[in-house]
Amino acid sequence: MANWITKINGSDNKNTSASGFVANRQAAESAVAVGFKEINYFTYALREASDEEIGIRVTTLLSGVKPKDVVIVQWPMWQSDNRFEQIFIQKLRLIPEVKIAAMVWDVMSWVKDDRERDYTGDYSLRSLNDFDLVIAANRKMAGRMRNEGGVKSPILSMDLSDSLYKGPLREKKVMKKLYFIGSRINQNMVLNYTAQTPFDMIGNASGLDKKNDAITFLGTMPSDDVPFRFDGGFGVVQYAKPVNFKGMQKYGEYNNPLKLSQYLAAGIPVVIGSQMAHAELVKSKNLGIVLDDLNDIDKVLAEMTLEEYQAKLEAVKPWSQAIRTGYFAKRACLEAVRVLKLGKTDSLAEKAVETTVEGKL
Repeated sequence: MANWITKINGSDNKNTSASGFVANRQAAESAVAVGFKEINYFTYALREASDEEIGIRVTTLLSGVKPKDVVIVQWPMWQSDNRFEQIFIQKLRLIPEVKIAAMVWDVMSWVKDDRERDYTGDYSLRSLNDFDLVIAANRKMAGRMRNEGGVKSPILSMDLSDSLYKGPLREKKVMKKLYFIGSRINQNMVLNYTAQTPFDMIGNASGLDKKNDAITFLGTMPSDDVPFRFDGGFGVVQYAKPVNFKGMQKYGEYNNPLKLSQYLAAGIPVVIGSQMAHAELVKSKNLGIVLDDLNDIDKVLAEMTLEEYQAKLEAVKPWSQAIRTGYFAKRACLEAVRVLKLGKTDSLAEKAVETTVEGKL
């Protein structure tokens, strides 16, 4: 009996910069490190393909999966047509006694929509009931899936996402500085920032207006190059009012932002909003600052001593080590096998205790 995990292969740019692709590929790498095998697939042109043609492709992808195997499907599968996902699950169900888990990176209905409505019939949530187990980003997301999304499958919480990194890190010498990472810099965040603390933004900022000289655009860069950029300061996790995806600001209160993991992996504390899923973790473990208005940062940093900042840097260190080495994905994959093969339920989201990372893992 083997354990499998899906892995997407996109363009070089997507593989290294698009958060969904980066998370997918890094989770697969971590799973392989604990004995999983990969089901590699690509982004396909499917609009003109028939169900039969998609079925043939999927059958080939699943040719190695045998009865009683466990398959973790990273979800969504980032295809242009949902039929690929539907047929993928249908084909898996034809294999006797296979157990299937969804490792959910994004719930697209909530990314695009923040209205108060019934989401239980939406494909991105309804489809999760086709799995034997759902691996949610964290317990707050698990609760929303259960209560608002109508997800009835057992739910396991990943708690945090990883950000794999094996390269060097800079000594953290600067305290009064902010960083932000995003594939596309939000114009509203740029215009709303009126504080004087230097704020470096990594991501596509082409065509954006900038009136505050404290802001510096550093341009886009591959995720592997990001951790070495940070020479101290704090990483900003907050979401501004969205320009494109209308649900993103509320969704940011429930997901595992890749930027959060990138900051912690690089060894810097964070600035996070009080309603975000990890705010209590940041506060209780001294991993940064809980702050709703980023324009208050000047006052907060003026009142912070160097010793207090150094204490935050020390507190981040074990979390940095865990995130850089894939601890959370490895744990989630092994726990999924434990649930699906052994029937153990003590680690499910409704029963899980708070994640702790102390010393070396």
